[in-house]
Amino acid sequence: MIKLSSTFDKKKSLKASGFLFVSMLIVFMIGCASSNKDNQAIYHESSLNDLNRAPERFSPPGHENELVDSLKFPVNIRTKADYYFTMGETYSLEGNSRKAMESYKTVLVYDPESTTVYLKLAVESIKSGLVSEAINYCETAIKLDEKRVDAHLLLAGLYSSIKAYDGAIKEYEKVLTLEPTNEEAPLYLGAVYAEKKQYAKALTYFSKLANDEDYANRYLVEYYSGRVYQEMKKNAEAEAAYKRSLLRKSDFYDAAVALGILYESLGKQELATHVYVKFQRENGPHSNIAGALSQMYLSKQEYDKALEQLLILEEFGEDLITVKVKIALIYVEQKKYEQAVAKFQETLNLAPESDKVRFYLAALHEEMKEDDKALKYFQEIPVDSNFYSESAIHAAAILRKQDRLSAAKDVLDKAIAAKPENPQMFVLYGAIMDTLSQYKEALVTVNQGLERFPDHPNILFYYGTLNDKLGQKEETIKVMQKIIELDGKHTQAINYLAYTYAEESIHLTQAEDLARRAHKLSPEDPFIMDTLGWVLYKQGRVKEAIPWLETALGSQPNEAVIAEHLGDAYAQFSLHEKAKEMYRRALKSEIDKEKLRKIEEKLTLLESATKEPRLPAAVLGPIPPKD
Repeated sequence: MIKLSSTFDKKKSLKASGFLFVSMLIVFMIGCASSNKDNQAIYHESSLNDLNRAPERFSPPGHENELVDSLKFPVNIRTKADYYFTMGETYSLEGNSRKAMESYKTVLVYDPESTTVYLKLAVESIKSGLVSEAINYCETAIKLDEKRVDAHLLLAGLYSSIKAYDGAIKEYEKVLTLEPTNEEAPLYLGAVYAEKKQYAKALTYFSKLANDEDYANRYLVEYYSGRVYQEMKKNAEAEAAYKRSLLRKSDFYDAAVALGILYESLGKQELATHVYVKFQRENGPHSNIAGALSQMYLSKQEYDKALEQLLILEEFGEDLITVKVKIALIYVEQKKYEQAVAKFQETLNLAPESDKVRFYLAALHEEMKEDDKALKYFQEIPVDSNFYSESAIHAAAILRKQDRLSAAKDVLDKAIAAKPENPQMFVLYGAIMDTLSQYKEALVTVNQGLERFPDHPNILFYYGTLNDKLGQKEETIKVMQKIIELDGKHTQAINYLAYTYAEESIHLTQAEDLARRAHKLSPEDPFIMDTLGWVLYKQGRVKEAIPWLETALGSQPNEAVIAEHLGDAYAQFSLHEKAKEMYRRALKSEIDKEKLRKIEEKLTLLESATKEPRLPAAVLGPIPPKD
């Protein structure tokens, strides 16, 4: 059965994201860097006031239109600068930061003192993950124009992103010096102080903004305050702040998620659920809320409700592969196998390289008894996959079930050579090779398994059985004793040791104790019943042995060994006809030639011993004449 995970990774982690929400901050700064609140030209044109003209001696020779050309030249420069700036904007909108930066740098050839262009280069550097370069561009812009508020804001955000908090504070304070009414700088100053764990200062800034009735983003300030209070372990104050945030902006999902997570951390699961459900009812589905709800429902194994939320997430199209897998696993848990197969197939179409999805799909087909389909998917998983070892084991097990033992052996040979880190490979290999009667070859590989896993009970078990088949009884007994020491509930080893003692007619009292111990662990196992009956037979307690052997044969009517044992018990108890019937049944099921010969000998001897003697003619009387 495929196990369903009871957790769902939240889209946001309050602890991991920190107070700054750097990505949100950078988006805001990009907007500032692109704007021009004074409605001036799109960027500063230093070419119109050229302070770095070439010396006169390098000017072109004069002619009658020299005055006209000298007037045209600055206009031409401005035209080129405008062209490359426009190209930079276009590439930026297309998401091609490399070409955008090339275009902006070309603008600087014609206009080396444009602060806007430097800020544009900073923005594209941020997009490319080049934070140090972005900082350099911002610093250059500020040197050119130290009164550019947007440059200071962007630089402050960049300092925050690299945890250079003192530098960020300096820049935000500069913004407030230049523009005392700026509404964003106090918010981010509070966030920086919160990140520095200077909570009192942070709350001072947040409180000032929260009490400003003209401040449009009071809901955001309340949210940040809640985050600070939660960090300070002041849960009641955090709860109140989150609620105020939601009162100011009821559709602010960050506050709803934060409040729900706060309730969850306090063990108030029902309150958390109420917050999430209320938010969805009033504002419609939201991916973050659906993610939080699906996690909660999964943890409570409320699969129908979890499925409803996961289907919402699927509609949003976020993290589709993970969501579809979880939906499929819920269908498996609900035994809606056809729907699960369809969902896994959808996922595989989206991510054909996903070995995890392929493995799940294979395991599901195996669960549905569709062995050929399961085998196909298991065998498609490549050697370098983390799922390869497990897939090889499942594939070999299916082939074994289909009686394709040589193919199963080939699968395991390849898997053991490539990735011998799974002990179950050696266990299954031992079982298959035992069936193939290739004992010596099997022992070599099983020994390799023991070198890696010297105390693995199941590998030891097959090591013991293979030694038994090769006539090494003492080694077999020693190994089975070791297994029982390692695992006192290893039913197979306990039963095998009891049976071996019975076969060797040694330690029969201990053999009975072992057989009864095994039967207590697995009371329905017919092979253990056979062992107990056989031990009792060997002790001469034939009358007690017969019911055990009869019950065992009732469960395994085609098992030759059980039929032979019951035949021996019947014969010993003088139930000759029943004994003959058992021997004949054993002959029909046995495939081993040596065992067949021994059973035939028993049947022949019993038939000879029970053949009625021919009576003398005088006793029989005259033969009646034919008609």
